[in-house]
Amino acid sequence: MHKKQTTAVTRREAIARIAWTATAAALPFPALVRANGGPVRLVIASTPGTGPDTMSRLMQPLLQSRWDRTVIVENKPGAGGVIGIDTVAKSAPDGGTLMLQTSTMFLLPYFYKNIPFDPVKSFQPISQVGWSTFALVVNDSVPASDLPTLIRWLAAGGGKISYASPGNGTENHLFGELFKQQAGVEMMHVPYRGTANAIQDLLGNQVALMFLPIATANTHAKTGRLRIIGCTSKDRFPLLPQIPSLQEQGLAGFDFSVWYGVWGPAGMPANIVSQYNEGIRGVLARPDIVKQFGEQGWAVKSGSPQELDALGRQQYARWGEVIEQSKIDTGV
Repeated sequence: MHKKQTTAVTRREAIARIAWTATAAALPFPALVRANGGPVRLVIASTPGTGPDTMSRLMQPLLQSRWDRTVIVENKPGAGGVIGIDTVAKSAPDGGTLMLQTSTMFLLPYFYKNIPFDPVKSFQPISQVGWSTFALVVNDSVPASDLPTLIRWLAAGGGKISYASPGNGTENHLFGELFKQQAGVEMMHVPYRGTANAIQDLLGNQVALMFLPIATANTHAKTGRLRIIGCTSKDRFPLLPQIPSLQEQGLAGFDFSVWYGVWGPAGMPANIVSQYNEGIRGVLARPDIVKQFGEQGWAVKSGSPQELDALGRQQYARWGEVIEQSKIDTGV
């Protein structure tokens, strides 16, 4: 596995960050943000309507009220999220720029050459905000409704059965390759340009199975055209407890979820981080937010900056292990 290169922080930048931290520590939070750019920019490294975007817009008015500052949700998609995430990495650590991003951020260095940031070292974790999981689904032509039956059917297919993903290097793709390895079966990978096209061919029986976000999978399962075999998290997803996990059906060690968090650029003063964390956790504790998140298929989950940092480091290392074990050619 290749080691990834990141942009080094220059000596001048380091000195500036130290000086800023010393000054900022003496200022109260609202005055600090007002003195350094006014509105808080919440960068979303994906298009409108995606999970992070919807989540941010649900939280935006409540964060504005708690922080007494305008919060602007700004979409900066491109290059699989690299453009928006790099914008935050290069922003001043003054509390004026944050991002709400998914755990897929920790996949990027494995699939993009010379990525301009380090997903662990370039950012200040603030709080996790929620999580969900994926589900393995099959179309209605597949003669299986549970994992053991599906594995037997795939084994009899001799490697000619195909699974879909929204593209190379997506979580869906990695889940498929790891599933092949752990289930001891062969399948052909068919990458599409986006989830919609993949689902269309799955429903049309052009491909047999794929991994989908569990809320999306459940929506299609209600129509009877797709069947859910199991979810990818170790335990059942609390919002859809009727769906068994793949692990409980015999796929030992298969434990993956997708989670969301808020980060700022590295070097943010501790008092700003603490104030942001307090505000975010307060918003997430509201019953209306818990309900609205649940309607989108997300379970609320907050925590400390230290917990988010540990989660990110663990995720980054785990993806490296998965890529190495499944022998995926990342092209990097």
